[in-house]
Parts: sequence; structure tokens; C-alpha cells
Amino acid sequence: MDATTPISTPVAIATSSSYNDKAVSELLDMIYLDTTPAVDGDICKAISRKIKSKEISLVSVVEELGPRLTSTHVQERSKAVEILANVFTYLPPDFLNESELQFIVDFLCDRCKDQHIVIPKIIMCVLPVAKCKNLPAGAGVKLLDQLFKEANIQSHIHRIRHSFFKTLQILLGSRLQELKNMSSDFVMNFLQSMDGEKDPRNLLLLFRIIPCIVSEFEFGPFLEDFFEMLSCYFPIDFNPTVKVPGEEVVTRDHLANALHVCLSQTNEFAPFLIPLIMEKLESSSVDAKLDSLELLRLCCERSYVPQDLQSYLGQIWHTMRKEIFLGGNDKVEKKCYEFLKAAFKLISEETDILDTCLTMIFRECRSHLSEPELKLIMPTANILHCITESGEVACISVVRFLFPVLYDQICIKPSRNEKKRLLNIWETIISTSRQYKEIKFVELVPRWDEIRGLWFTLLANDDWEIVQIVVKIFSHVIMVDADFQKEHRDMLQQHLLRLVQNSFSMPQDSRLAIILLSKRFCSLYGEEFSDMTVPKLLNTLSHSTPAVNSLCEYNCEGNELCAPRALSSTVLGQCSHLHPITFQIVVAYLLEKLKRNPLELEILKCFGSIVDNACNKDEKGFTKPDLNSLFVSMCVLDEIVSVAFKVCVVLKERQKEEAEEVIPNAGSDGSMVLNDVTMTHEVVRNCLLQATEAVRTFVRASNEAQQYQVIEEYWVKNINAADGLENYLASIPGIVVEALVGPIRPSVDIQQRSKLIKWILENISVGCNTFGRQTIEIHTIPLVRLLGSLVNKAHHDEELGVFLQQIEFYIDKHLYSNLGNSEVILGPSETTEESSCISCDGKTNVINALIWIVKGLAMRGFGNLDYWVDKIIRLLNDETLGVYAVNHFHFLVADDPYSLNPESFCIFRFLYKQRLFQTSVDKLVSGYRSAPSQAVQFNFIRALSSQLKHVPSEILFLEIDSVLPLLVASLKCNSSSQVLLSTLNALMEMMNSQDTKHKLTEYCHDLVPQLTLLAQNNRSMVFPILILIQFFRCSYWLDGLKRVRTMTFKSSIHLYL
Repeated sequence: MDATTPISTPVAIATSSSYNDKAVSELLDMIYLDTTPAVDGDICKAISRKIKSKEISLVSVVEELGPRLTSTHVQERSKAVEILANVFTYLPPDFLNESELQFIVDFLCDRCKDQHIVIPKIIMCVLPVAKCKNLPAGAGVKLLDQLFKEANIQSHIHRIRHSFFKTLQILLGSRLQELKNMSSDFVMNFLQSMDGEKDPRNLLLLFRIIPCIVSEFEFGPFLEDFFEMLSCYFPIDFNPTVKVPGEEVVTRDHLANALHVCLSQTNEFAPFLIPLIMEKLESSSVDAKLDSLELLRLCCERSYVPQDLQSYLGQIWHTMRKEIFLGGNDKVEKKCYEFLKAAFKLISEETDILDTCLTMIFRECRSHLSEPELKLIMPTANILHCITESGEVACISVVRFLFPVLYDQICIKPSRNEKKRLLNIWETIISTSRQYKEIKFVELVPRWDEIRGLWFTLLANDDWEIVQIVVKIFSHVIMVDADFQKEHRDMLQQHLLRLVQNSFSMPQDSRLAIILLSKRFCSLYGEEFSDMTVPKLLNTLSHSTPAVNSLCEYNCEGNELCAPRALSSTVLGQCSHLHPITFQIVVAYLLEKLKRNPLELEILKCFGSIVDNACNKDEKGFTKPDLNSLFVSMCVLDEIVSVAFKVCVVLKERQKEEAEEVIPNAGSDGSMVLNDVTMTHEVVRNCLLQATEAVRTFVRASNEAQQYQVIEEYWVKNINAADGLENYLASIPGIVVEALVGPIRPSVDIQQRSKLIKWILENISVGCNTFGRQTIEIHTIPLVRLLGSLVNKAHHDEELGVFLQQIEFYIDKHLYSNLGNSEVILGPSETTEESSCISCDGKTNVINALIWIVKGLAMRGFGNLDYWVDKIIRLLNDETLGVYAVNHFHFLVADDPYSLNPESFCIFRFLYKQRLFQTSVDKLVSGYRSAPSQAVQFNFIRALSSQLKHVPSEILFLEIDSVLPLLVASLKCNSSSQVLLSTLNALMEMMNSQDTKHKLTEYCHDLVPQLTLLAQNNRSMVFPILILIQFFRCSYWLDGLKRVRTMTFKSSIHLYL
């Protein structure tokens, strides 16, 4: 509560609603008739309203109070002043004019000489006066001067002191120049008013005031006194008590941070502060050490000059080395590094001081670097890294010192582990030094040629970890042309190609390092890279490696014999977009290859990666050129769409072969031809996925005008060429339609949109096998996703209403027996004449479509969402259809990377997941409780648990009290394995969030016995169950709860752990 807020007390004479009808004299009489000490704030507020409305004047109020203000009874005078304070509080800051304020100021200054009982009310009255915008010049100084002399601030209670300090804060903000005229008198009086303050709320306010005083006032003879007054609070030793309603919560961190700002505001405190900090660093208190290091860092960053530290450098380094090398506390060590970085950034301004300090540190670091097998090597590396990060001057000194030392040590150390440690240090320093563009190693390091030669030698090492580190070193070194001239770059490219050709059994980290080096090379020296490296990578990519099976030439994933080809594909895919020449060469080559054979999976992967990187990713550390003109001139979209259609043709041919291959035929070698056909079909499917993903990425990245062209070229013309929409759609898989239409902006008109929706609804209900055994994945599911996207992007509510009416007709037709009563759901044996022809697959597809439509509506922020969610919830009441619905229920809140996402320009409302989840949770809980059978209950449990993985923990936490009882109940039932697995997965997801983890422990008495029982009876689920059991045991131990609570389950748990 603010110190100036009046405290209301009940007055039996009248209610606040009747105050407005009374005269001022009556209102004042009511206050004085009240025997409670506090003044009724409501009455004062009524008086203020009358003054603001001009019913009465402030002068008349003062006249009414006159006899009481001059009364011989001190209590009466005190109450009169408090009334004035409360009335002033409720007046606007600009209400009183200058003459009125001058009168009030003179009156308050005179009252300051009154008895000590009145003084607190005077202080309260001064605060609203200080806030007034029309306060006369010099009035604030006059009030403060009088209070300094007469008030004896520290003799009053917390609330009054807070009012005074708040007044001081306001006047420092609005009347600073007037206060500065008080000079050292102000500083002395401020010291006296603050001296001995202990209340944390007041201290926090004072610590926020002091930086202004330190910056604006001359301390003169009071400098040391001011520091002593502040230093008595350092380090902060405070534990917050219970929170008081209406008051700011003050923590130790609040006080410590504010005090650090005060002490670091000026370097005039340095002669007193640094010895104090050194003393605190010698203490055993971790908090004292952390505060001291943080304060010293702030001083270096905010106010100190190098000379302030000069005489203490030896003592500071002695303390730092002890905490870093011998301290053993990670937090303190981290703070030491932060301080060293700030300190070296400061002292880099003075070369002599910097050299003195570095000589002292390098002397010790040299001895540690000569023994890389010892644990001191990493702290030494961290110290050198901090110095390097501090600035260019310090970095140059580290490079000159470190490079020769590391070179000598690596040459003489036989151990691979020692070499790795030293190379890692080298790589870290080189990476940091590249922040400074003026640093050239060739100019700083006398033995630069020898060092570069050492790195080239290590590239031929048979230890992949050493190779990986050296490759990373080269990726930093090549950034400066002077350090790495063309002859050396040519040599490095040869090594790079050799590594790619010999990438068998290469670890993933080494591959990533090679990719990074290639990207940097291509970005900086694109022409050289395109002339020397790219042709050989393309040759490797095209080369057919000896196959271990019929898939080898198509798919390199997981096949070690194809490692060079796969790595070549990745390198080209990650680099080509970084330079126009490289892009042109690689893309032209890939498109030519795909024209001849659209089933080159690695080629398609490489091309897809290039398109993705060129269209989407702005990478840190790389400048991506504008490739739009090249995309257009090379007709990239035309070519890749053509590839997709060619793959579709092959796909349909494979489907015909599968349909005709009823009886497997044996090949000449006895192998089954059908097996080869199956594998080939998988390759075709993967090629189609890659091609359509490239199309989708390209269309997403297109602007509105380009998307109009896409619709005209690949939608309208193809429909006309096929003599109608139905013929065109029947000829291609749904995934191609989704790739072309799904990413289109809502503002771009898609011709025959309504017919497209109708065709999708009619065809997904048929459950056809048009594209073989992959029909569901590449045709049906993409179509239902597209359906949700089309609904989401409806141009206006009228169009959306037409779509939904059309959709609802088909859904009711296929899922409900009575169109007039949608409450009745078709069971497995209940069919009407209209819906009897629908297969199980058809019903599954229709239910899936309904779920995607609801998702699209939710993302759009559709108003009548409950109605459509109810349609899904009602399906769960059916034992057969409910299972179909459960299998797709998670799509409601799961992220979709294809069509229903902001990247595809869907209409997107923030927190749609929260709305959808909270809408469904209540319905699922209610449905579970009213379920007619256990099978139906399982539907609701699975539907609920399937969402939890995809819902943000903050949203889940809000509903956890509704969710957890159902999950616990599912473990106690005779649940199927699907239900149990769904529940266990949901519980494990909750473990990953701090928000829900704590709540989960509250149910341990229900969960642990049941989980233990399940572990005994369900061997296939032992692992997730034991993870949960172990979690509960650890949670109880960490929370300090009684171990006896888990003793009941000890034997069973130990048996399986």
C-alpha cells in the first residue's frame, strides 16, 4: 500500500453514497465525531470531488479547518493536517495553481515546527504537494530543507519514512536543478535521513534514488561517509517475509541488484570499494562471493577507468586464480569469467596496464598448457577465451602468445586426447578472434606457415575427432583472404574432396563440420568452389555405387557403401544457394538428371534441400544472394512440377503392375520379383514426396503475383487440358494437388474451389486404391489436409457458410443414420440406404476429414466451434466409429507442416490450441463419466491423452485437475494395451514440464501402486512404467517428503529396477 493512501474506517453516521449531499462542515464534523485514529478516506474523497467540481473552493475547506489547524490540542491539529493530506491526494496534479500552492507550502513549512505528533501528518501532506505540476520555483527546496531540519526522519514509522523518500524521489525527478543548488548540504541531510534505515521496502526505494544523487551531486567531504553508509548493506543479507497484500514484494535479488547499481555508479568509490570486495571474496559465503564478483563486473562496465584497477591487479588475479583453479563452485567460477571479460575490456584502453596484467596471467597459463592431461587445462582455456572476447587489443595479445605455445605442444604430445584438448582450445580462440575483422594471423604469428602446415597434416589423421576439429579450424581461418591464399584454398579443397570420398563410417559431427566448411567456402569463394569442388561432388552424386540391394542406387540412407554419395548430396544441398554461380551450375545439372530419370531419389533430395534453403532460411553468418531471377530464368518451378507429374505416371504404372502381379513369380535367381516391385514402389513414393515438398516450398515462397501465375499455369490450364476438374484430379495423387493449392494465399482466387471441396468429399468416402498400397499416405490424407486448409481460407463468412453446409451434408450422410437427429450415430450394423455402401476405410476418411475441418475452423477463430467439436465428441460414443475418431483425434492440436500452418498463409488466431483444447477437455471428461460402456470410456481416455503431447505445458497446467483423474482411472481399469500405452505416453509428457511435473507428484499414491502392478503384468510396457516410478521416487526425495510413503512399493520397484 502506498504511504499516501488514506486508510478508510467505517463511520456509522452515513454511508459513502450520501457524502455528496452534505456540506463540508458536516463532512468534517463526521470525521471528528469518529473516535478511530485514522481519517475516513471516503469522506476526504467526497471533499476532493466537491473541490474538483467547483462546488466549494480549497480556501473554504481551509477556513473550515482553520480553528482545528490552530487548536491548542495537538491531536486535533494532527487530525486536521491529515485531512488536508488526504484531500490533496485525491486532487489532480495540475488542479492547484501556483498561488494556492505557495500558500500551502508556506503553511506546511510553518507547521514543521509543530510538536512531533503533527510532523508525520506534515510529511504525508508534502507528498501530494510535491507531485503538483504548478509547484512554485524554490518551493520544493524550501519544503525539503524544513523537513531535513525539523522532521528527524528515522524517528518515524515505515509508512511515514516511505512518504518522505517518495517525495525526495519526485523532487529529484522534477526539481533537480533547484536541489543541486543545495550542494553538499543536501548530501549531508540525505545521509542523516537515511542513516540506520532497515526496512527493505524503503531501502529498495532509496537504492533507486541514490544513483541520481551520486551522478548529480558533489560529495565534497562527505564522499567516504556516503560510501560507508552504503557499504554497511553490502552484501545484502535478507530473507523476504510473508507477502503483504497491496505492497511490492521485495526479494534479496531486488535489493542486491539495486545496491550494486548504487555502488557502481561512480569510480570515486573505487579506493574504498575494491578493498571491501577483496575482503568479501576471502569469505566462505558463496552469496558474498557472487555479489562481490557481480559488483566488480558492473564497476568495470559502468564507471571505472583502467587506473582504478591498476594498483589492485595482482591481488585481483590472486583471488581469481584461486576461485577458478581451486574454488570448486561452478557459479563462482562462472562469475569470475564474466568479471575477467569486463575487466580486460576496460584495461585494454591502456596498453601498459594490459601488458602488465597479461604477462602475469600468461606466465601461469603457459605451465597449464604444457600439461593438457591435467584438469587445469579447461579453466586455463576459459580464461584465455574470456580475454579474447573482451576486445580486439586483448585478442591480439592472446593470439601472439597462444599460437606458438599450442603448436609446440601439439608437435611434442603423442597422446590423441591431449591433441584434441589443445586443438579444441585453438578452435575456440580462432572462432572468437574472427569477430574482429582487422586481425590477420599471418601478420601476428611468426610461424604461421608452419602452423598452417600442421593443420593440413592433421587433416590426414585417422582419428575422426581430430579431423573434425581441424576442419572447424579451417572454416574460421579461410574467412580472411590474407591468412589463406588461393594456393592454400586449392589444397584445402583437395582435402575436402578426399574426406567426402572417404566418408565411410564418418561420425555425424564430422559430417556437419565438413558441411560448415563447404558452406563458408562457397559463400566466400564461390567461383573457386564452383570450378574445383562442385563438378567432382556432382560426379560423386551421379555415380552408382556397387549395390547391396535393388534400392542402393536410389536411396543412400543407412547404406554405408553410399556414404560419399549421400554426403555429396548434403553438401551441395546446403551450399548451392550461397552463391549464384554455384546455384546455376548445380540446379541446371540436377534438373537435367531429373529429366532423364525422375526416380533419382538422392538427386531429388539434393534439389529439395537447395530449394528449401534458397526460399526459407536466413542463416547466421552467411549472406544469401537474391536468386529470384535465376529461379525464373531457369524455369525451376516448371521443371520440378514436370518431375512430379512424371513420377505420378510411374506410380500409376506400378499400381497396375501390383494389381496384375497376383501370384508372385520367381526370378532366374530364385528371388521373388514381387519383392523387387514392392521396393521399387517405395522408391517411387519417396521420390513423389521429395518432388511435392519442393513444389510446396517454392509456392510458399512466391509472392501474390507469382501465386496467381501458379494457379493459372498448373491449375486452370491443366483442368482445361483434362476436360474438367474431375478428370484432372483423378489423374494425379492428392499430395500433388495439396502441394500446388495448399500454400496459396486466401487473397488468390482458386477457380472451382467449391467443386474441389465437393470432389474431395465424394472421393475420400469411396476408400479407393487408385495409387496402390500407398494411396492413404499420398492421396487421401493430403486431400483431407487440403480440405481443412480450404475451409480455413474461405474469403468471407458467406462463402464459409456455403462450404460448411456442403460439408455437413456429406458427413451426416456417411456417419449418421437420421439426418434430422445427429445424436444417433451409425453403429457397425446400423446402416441406412444412403450410407450402406460406405466401407470402414471410407468412414475413417470422412472422420479424419471432419477432424481437419474442425482444426481449420479453430485456427480461423470460427465463432460456432462448439457445434463442430460436438460432432467429433459424439462419434466417441460409438464403439466402432469412436476408435476411428480416436486414431486421428490428436491432429486437432498437433502442428501440421504441410497445409494448415501460418507458413502456408492460413488464417491463424493466436492461442487457438488453448481454445480448442479447453473446449474439448470438458466435453471429454463429461463424455467419459456418462459413457455407457468401458469400450466407450477408453475412447474418451485415448482422445484426451493423445492431445497432451501437442499442447503447451502452460495450457495443460490450467486443465490438469480435470485431466489427471481420467488418466489415473484408465490405469485402474482393465484397459487395452493401446489405452495403457496412450496413458503412459501422456504421463511421460507431463514429466517433461516443470509446470505439470509438480502436480503429477500429488497423485503418486494412486499412480505408483498401479504402475508397479502394470510393470508386473505388462512386460512390454515395463520401461515407460519404470521411468514413471523412478520419477515419483526422485520427486519425493527432492521435495524432502517422508521416505516411508514409498516403502510400500519398495520391493516391487527394486525387483524391476
